[in-house]
Amino acid sequence: MVRNRSNRNGIHDGQRRFSRVFRFLYERWAAAKAMAFFVAVPIIVIVVVQISAPAFDRIRLKHAQNELRTELTD
Repeated sequence: MVRNRSNRNGIHDGQRRFSRVFRFLYERWAAAKAMAFFVAVPIIVIVVVQISAPAFDRIRLKHAQNELRTELTD
């Protein structure tokens, strides 16, 4: 039977291997979160601008109509 060898701190090879894998995944997760943020924010901004564009067009149209009305009545 093969026993896990432990170092002076009592951490055996399995724990060390697990912590190395965990640290690798944690570092990749932090990078993935940063990349997701930098990809998601521009997409969200583009979607919001596209959705709100018709409302701004209506506001612009209403202002133009008001200006025409004031010019015609003067």
